[in-house]
Amino acid sequence: MWTKAAVTAVFVSASCLGLAHDVFAAPATDTKAVPMRATAASKRFIVDAMKGDSSEIMLGHMAQDKGGNDKLKQFGQMLVTDHTEAKQKAVGVAQQIGVKPSDQPAADGAREMKKLEGLTGPAFDKEFVAYMVKDHSADIAKFSRAAKREKGPVAEFAHDSLQTLQKHLDAAKQLSTASQ
Repeated sequence: MWTKAAVTAVFVSASCLGLAHDVFAAPATDTKAVPMRATAASKRFIVDAMKGDSSEIMLGHMAQDKGGNDKLKQFGQMLVTDHTEAKQKAVGVAQQIGVKPSDQPAADGAREMKKLEGLTGPAFDKEFVAYMVKDHSADIAKFSRAAKREKGPVAEFAHDSLQTLQKHLDAAKQLSTASQ
């Protein structure tokens, strides 16, 4: 059993070492995290990023199902895998800045899906690859701007996404060249 003198000695020793607060502090109460302040542009960017990821996931599944060759199907799988991971990160950032996560595809992605639904074989492959080159080029420009202009987790997310977006653009360009 601990004596009053022993407890006092432990407390004094812990205080001298700067540990008293950690050792004897009351347990933290469970509080909800308060979202970070974010600009309207940051919020718009993260919503657009989530919608873009949703579009790329859906389009990647289409490529796996309708692609005319194994390389296109593998590219579709890469899109699903990478954009699922990116979407999870974007949702985390959205929650940090007080934005409701979205599963909706981007408007241009939804239009492209509708267009691709009516295509098969080489026509599907050609349209899909052309869209991927155009879309990833535009995304790289948007994410580069956000990485420079935004702050905190939004800027970090944008910066960290650029390498993957470039990998997708390069793969789409290779597929485009191979199909010509």
